[in-house]
Amino acid sequence: MFTEVSENCTVYVKVTDQNNIAYEKNKAVNCFDTTKPTFNAAVNDGVLTVQASDTQSGVKAVYVNGYEYKDLTNGTLTVRLQSFDASYEYFSIKAMDNADNVSDTEKVNNPYYGKEDKASELPVSAQPTHPTTAQAAVTNHAMTDSSGNTTADTAMSIAKQKKQAMAEADKEEKEEKAQQSGMDSVVDAGNENKEPSMTGKEFYTIQTDTEKVFYLIVDRDGNEEKVYFLTEICENDLLNATSDNSETLPMNSMVTRWWIWLQSYLRSFVSFTDDGTHLVMQGDDYRIRIWDMNAGSFVCTMDGSGSVDHIVCDDESGLLAICQGYGLFLFETDGYGCVAYADNGMVYLKDNDSILLSNDRRTISRTYYKDYKTLKEEAHRQFPGASLSDEKKVKYNI
Repeated sequence: MFTEVSENCTVYVKVTDQNNIAYEKNKAVNCFDTTKPTFNAAVNDGVLTVQASDTQSGVKAVYVNGYEYKDLTNGTLTVRLQSFDASYEYFSIKAMDNADNVSDTEKVNNPYYGKEDKASELPVSAQPTHPTTAQAAVTNHAMTDSSGNTTADTAMSIAKQKKQAMAEADKEEKEEKAQQSGMDSVVDAGNENKEPSMTGKEFYTIQTDTEKVFYLIVDRDGNEEKVYFLTEICENDLLNATSDNSETLPMNSMVTRWWIWLQSYLRSFVSFTDDGTHLVMQGDDYRIRIWDMNAGSFVCTMDGSGSVDHIVCDDESGLLAICQGYGLFLFETDGYGCVAYADNGMVYLKDNDSILLSNDRRTISRTYYKDYKTLKEEAHRQFPGASLSDEKKVKYNI
């Protein structure tokens, strides 16, 4: 006997034995996760923090600008922002749980967007670097006693360093020979190399070939000898020292700004205008749609007479031509209202505001587009003093 369960519920079982005694038990089943995960997100001090939670199956991943992050610490994602990230107006964020339930997408405003003074605070790269090797020389060496009084202070040249190193090597060689011959110790004739005091401090200034300066301090005042290695640090050095599993956004990450539904099983046309402010599209229904990227809405929708082939942007004349092969629409870019339609129009030439037409698809003719103001001026020149009647004005929508 088995019972199939398709959702969270409480299963009740009742069994009656041969003596007509009933036995009842119930069990709560709560293994189906249909609840979306939730999250909180904020940007502070150059760090985007996302805290996601899901009480049933747990958080699987967090998505920032379409990029997936799975390496989370207790559901928390930390993204260190870089100067490139200041170009995003906001961060598009969503979370997914282990049952593949996806949260609603939320937008977090970027406080560095459009603010050059704040954007300059972000590092060019927030990626930690790997350790490297370098050659360096001791440029200064000072010693103090346990009271802090200086006992030696010398600026050591490279030649002096080599000489000292050779003297120390020679001394070690003599000591090894003395130990082999059974001698307890060897004292140099000139007593030039004295053992340093077992108390006090030694200070070394070290400079690399790239003029990077480090400071080495040997402290013998305590019970144990301690060595400190100091240098100037930058933001990237701090990143190398941290271990908070922080991430960065990839340079090719994108933000979904608008979702625009377009039915295009058989045919489709999508193209931006030259200035990128408007999007011209057409789907299976042949309707021509013009989308305003700043307003986030359509500024024009109208039926087309065929499949859109290409568009021509004429910034000088303030016109947009939508060409359908045989049939051409002209729109004003100020408001995107349709101002003309050429039934047999094929190509718009923006150099002289002309349209190439073909009535029989064998011969090509040319006509010129003229707006109302130009036509009115030409009419006054050809017919001075003439005017349209009220009936004609209504007929021609003037």
